[in-house]
Amino acid sequence: MTEAPTVSESEIQIAFWLLALIPFILLFAVGVWMSSKGKLVVYRNYNDLMVVGLLYMIPAVMLAYVLLISEESVTVGSSLFVIMVVLEFLVLLFVFVRTWIDNPNPIKMLLALYVKLPAGIFFFSRVFEAFDGETRSKRRNSVLWALLMLPLLHVLVHDKKNGRALRRLRQ
Repeated sequence: MTEAPTVSESEIQIAFWLLALIPFILLFAVGVWMSSKGKLVVYRNYNDLMVVGLLYMIPAVMLAYVLLISEESVTVGSSLFVIMVVLEFLVLLFVFVRTWIDNPNPIKMLLALYVKLPAGIFFFSRVFEAFDGETRSKRRNSVLWALLMLPLLHVLVHDKKNGRALRRLRQ
C-alpha cells in the first residue's frame, strides 16, 4: 500500500494564488483580444501611451527630487510632494476622460482602463529600470521585458498612423 503524497503549506498557498490570479489574467486577455479586433480602444495613439507613462514617471522623478531636497528644506520637499500629487491626479483624470470619450460604453471603458493602466505603467517601469537599474542583470532583465511588451502595446494602439495628441478619435 502506497502513502498519499504530502503537500506542504507553501505549495497550497502558491496554488491558491495562481487560482486567484486566473480570472484577472483572463479578463486582461479578453481586453487585449477585443482591442486587437477593433472592438475596444485601449490606447488612442502612441501619445496616449506616453500620457499613461506619465503616471509612472511623475512619481519616480519627483520622489527622487523630494528625497534629495527634503534633507535641506522640509517645506520645499513637502510642496514638491503636493505638486506631484496634483500632477498625478490631473494626468489620471485626463486618462479617465480620454478613455471615456474613446469607449462611451461604461463596461468597455472599465475594461480599457483595466488593460491600459497596468500595461503602460509596467512598460514604463521597465524602461525606467533599464536606465536606472542597480546591477547589469537588472538592467538587462528590464530591457528584455520592455522589448517583450512592445508587440502587445502595438496591438493595443488604435491609431498607429497619427500622433496628434488632442485630436478626437474618428470611428
